[in-house]
Amino acid sequence: MAGLVTTFLTSNCCSFHLSQDQIVSPSRHTNRNKTPITSARQVAAVSKCRNGEILGRTSTGRPGNVAVRLFANDNAKTNRGNSNAITATAAVDENDYLVLDSLQLPDEDRPSLVEALKNPRDLLALLLIVPVAGSVSVCNLFGIYDTGLYTDLVVASVGLGFLSGLASLLQVVAGYKVTNHSRRFLANDSAVNGYAGLYALAVSWLALRASNICPEWLPSSDGVLPWACLGVFGLSAIVPAITIFDPGNFLKDTPPLSETELVRMRGLLGIGILASVFAPDCLAFALGGSDWWDRVSTLHPSQTTLESTTTLFALYANEVSMLSHRCAREGVAPFRVVVPALAAMCLVLAILPCLAALYWLGNDVSFFSFYRE
Repeated sequence: MAGLVTTFLTSNCCSFHLSQDQIVSPSRHTNRNKTPITSARQVAAVSKCRNGEILGRTSTGRPGNVAVRLFANDNAKTNRGNSNAITATAAVDENDYLVLDSLQLPDEDRPSLVEALKNPRDLLALLLIVPVAGSVSVCNLFGIYDTGLYTDLVVASVGLGFLSGLASLLQVVAGYKVTNHSRRFLANDSAVNGYAGLYALAVSWLALRASNICPEWLPSSDGVLPWACLGVFGLSAIVPAITIFDPGNFLKDTPPLSETELVRMRGLLGIGILASVFAPDCLAFALGGSDWWDRVSTLHPSQTTLESTTTLFALYANEVSMLSHRCAREGVAPFRVVVPALAAMCLVLAILPCLAALYWLGNDVSFFSFYRE
């Protein structure tokens, strides 16, 4: 790719998109040629580093993005007025598709969907998405609510949602199928998985709390859990926005977002804006508790079904999002393909059934006024 190099780093370093920015070698005493790299063309020849020495790539090297471990160089004497100077330091990892994407990966080298998902974590997600979420969507499309089947599906969704949330958190703790790299804020794979786990737990709680199968003991936690979940929902859009825009420049010491990471964060920002709509429900439960919800349920008999159902669709969308994230991370498809496909899938799986639920339940629900009742 002439004139543009997407660069990548591992822990404690930064990545940059390079076109005309100059790179200064970390030490002229350790650089074999004792010559600073000063052009994007020279950067394009970089393949790997060993013992502080930058080695060139031969013409037979695999085409694609070049990954170089970099960090910002603030040494004015070294840069001699070059504000764009950065320092090349160590290793290369061209297989971190969370940073570089897999656009250049040949189709024959990509894992199949089955190969990428044949592990316990993804089997749990598929169990929730395919039979359970699919059945709930069908019930909503046709207005099937007054049966034991729908109640069983709600119970199964909430149970699997709690399991999935805990599994995501355990993934992060154990490092199971989590990319070990140091990126900017939510761009870290561990941060994405951890936050998805918290979100799954939050929506599972809200779906159960708002449903007509809420256990008698759960309202006793209204002084704590609604506030905790309010924080999770409120941060759904704030955290991706901070990752993208870095207000206050407090992330200046973290790696800048690569083009692929920017695509991912914009997708998470869009999803996060939709995800934050449950924050008012949590606030209402925190302030009003059972007294408020009992009044709402009496005035609007189908409100419990609507609130629990829409919350479950958020759970399904979260699972689909993370499943897509893991597939793209493994190279099944590039993020530039996965992100639009994810949006379309969420539309089919969540938004359309929600609209159908509003149609079927519209006469017995309140859209906004129930928060004040």
